[in-house]
Amino acid sequence: MASEGVTVIPADRASEVIGQYASVAIPSGRLIDRDMLGKTGLLTPGKAAVGVALEPGRFPAGGLTTGDTVQVIRSVEGEGRVIAATATIGTVDDPGDSTFGSGGSDTTVITIVVSERLAPAVAAASMADQLSLVLLRRGDLAGAG
Repeated sequence: MASEGVTVIPADRASEVIGQYASVAIPSGRLIDRDMLGKTGLLTPGKAAVGVALEPGRFPAGGLTTGDTVQVIRSVEGEGRVIAATATIGTVDDPGDSTFGSGGSDTTVITIVVSERLAPAVAAASMADQLSLVLLRRGDLAGAG
């Protein structure tokens, strides 16, 4: 492995990773470089994580991934209203992963990180099945905090 300019964390120092957050998406099996880690995660002061359950058609067909930047829309009687101009995707639980053992459901459960002030409106729109997400930018975890 070429290692010039790379600060890969050796296996015997894996404990250095505990308590740190990924600042980029790290694929399974990938060696971890110090530049991939940070001291803060997506949930910083003033932010809240809101879980939403969305049916197909309420977010892009290509799916969403951790770190994506989205716009949060509430749609009532055919009229859309922006709840959050920008929000960050925290996690995505695809129904194919059988995370909740639902088997036949097409519902995708997504955690959205928004300002604390907007969290109640996002949660209410989700519960009323009036929430949609519009993808603005793909997976920039480094700037998502």
